[in-house]
Amino acid sequence: MNPTFINEALRKLRIESDFTQENMGDMMKMEQSSYSRLENGKTKLKMEHIPKIAKAINKSLEEIIIRLSGCTFINSTIDTSTNQNIVINDAEMLKILLKEKDKQLLEKDRLVALLEKLLKNKK
Repeated sequence: MNPTFINEALRKLRIESDFTQENMGDMMKMEQSSYSRLENGKTKLKMEHIPKIAKAINKSLEEIIIRLSGCTFINSTIDTSTNQNIVINDAEMLKILLKEKDKQLLEKDRLVALLEKLLKNKK
């Protein structure tokens, strides 16, 4: 895959969300200069960045992957009709997605416990 495509897609996602590079850096817990290097291709975008990008701009992981790869996923397969040189490490992607799911479940559990406590205190 052409790295320039990924960098340009990342830039477009940020701009469409009306964020500056500094905003994205803050939301991804990195310096603006580090985010800028991701966007301009001086630093490679890693799989661990995908969930952070998704959370920052409030998009699904699938949507971010589709936009950054130029691929569409059809029933767990990848349509590479427009990009023949794409390699996606499924095991790595699944690990990242599972880790993100676990984080979301922990956050949900924390919120449920807080709400239960609030309800108990109201009685």
